[in-house]
Amino acid sequence: MFECFTRPLVWIFLTLSSTFASLAAAIAGSQPLDDHDSAYTNGRAKASVPRKTHRTSREVARSLESGDKHRVEIEGLHERLSGMEEASYRKDEELTALRRREQEREELLAQMARSAQEESHKNALLQDQLGTLTVVRRNEASLLESRTSELRAAQVYLSKADAFSDADVQERLETLSANIFQCAAQLADTFPYKSAKSAKPNAPRMRDRAALRKRVAQSIESGLTQALETAGDRLDTLLVQTAAQACMSRFFLEVITSWDLGATGTGQSAANIYAQLLQTEYQAVASRWRALTRKGLRIMSESGPGDVAPLKTRAVNQLGDIIVLCGIGGDGDPYKLISEKYGSRLQEAAEQALELRKVIGEDVVACDFKPVYVSDGDIFLPDSMDDAFGNGDHHAADEKVMCTVTMGLERIEKSERDGVQRTLLLKPGVALQGLPVELEEAREV
Repeated sequence: MFECFTRPLVWIFLTLSSTFASLAAAIAGSQPLDDHDSAYTNGRAKASVPRKTHRTSREVARSLESGDKHRVEIEGLHERLSGMEEASYRKDEELTALRRREQEREELLAQMARSAQEESHKNALLQDQLGTLTVVRRNEASLLESRTSELRAAQVYLSKADAFSDADVQERLETLSANIFQCAAQLADTFPYKSAKSAKPNAPRMRDRAALRKRVAQSIESGLTQALETAGDRLDTLLVQTAAQACMSRFFLEVITSWDLGATGTGQSAANIYAQLLQTEYQAVASRWRALTRKGLRIMSESGPGDVAPLKTRAVNQLGDIIVLCGIGGDGDPYKLISEKYGSRLQEAAEQALELRKVIGEDVVACDFKPVYVSDGDIFLPDSMDDAFGNGDHHAADEKVMCTVTMGLERIEKSERDGVQRTLLLKPGVALQGLPVELEEAREV
């Protein structure tokens, strides 16, 4: 960039030097005039003086003319030099301005670089903070999920809202009892009864009468068993119906109240633990434990819809034992006949009992529902029992129960203020010990 300014200046200086050299030579050429004066003084020939003087004057004139030209050139050169100096000054100013702008730009770039470095540092810090916040957020989300699960579990334990009301549970129990009644009534009219002594059973389980009597006594009460066995030809179908109702009511009562249907061997222990919890814990806490435990035991003891089949088979066997004890004619197999003719109804009753078992054992936590069954020999209490075969007559104060034909329902709830409260929602239907005598008297009339 500097060469564009120095080359013109060098050329100007060279031109001026050449001009000054020519001017000096011209001035030096005028010295013969001095020699002429010296020759004249020394007495040289006078003839030669005029010619030499004439030649010198012309040379001087030429020299002067040449000097004028040179002066003009010098002045021109001075003007050009001045113009070039001004142009050089302007160029210097422009160069200075360019340098200043370049410096400003470099400073700006340096500032921008520093700003970019600072921003990069800030971004790195923000990235670190973002990573930290992400980890904190993930931990908070995990903690929130954990606390939500814990709260949900706590709400399950503390909530008293049930999916089934008292009326729902009572309706299901009444439906089951109605199904039992219809099955027992039809069953009682199926067989032609004879005296048990004249019957000729051909099945091995029909021949061992002592074992048969024991099995029947376990499925119904002993008093009713004796009444069936001693009735002989005077056996009334209503008494058989009563025995069938009592048998199925007791059997399905065990299904409803069982914790594991006897499959795991821990049901009774769990029931005892629950009884202890009810004494020390709130109803909601104890009931939730009961619901979860019974659900777990149900899953362990059941394998699906096929679990109804064993229940049906057991019910068929118990009813068949009663029919055999009562005495039947012919060579037919009562167990097979009951299974073929009433198997579907017994299966339906088993399904209803399993559903009710789940409802009162797992789905209800605000209280406990207990099916009520009155045992043989208990005093009849009109306020808490119904005489299933009575006509509203007055009963003796010491009249006793022979069996239960329809289950009752009791609601049990524990509160911190009032303690344990029991509410009888449905009275159990019972048959009194005087029923066989009444049937005999009615038969004689």
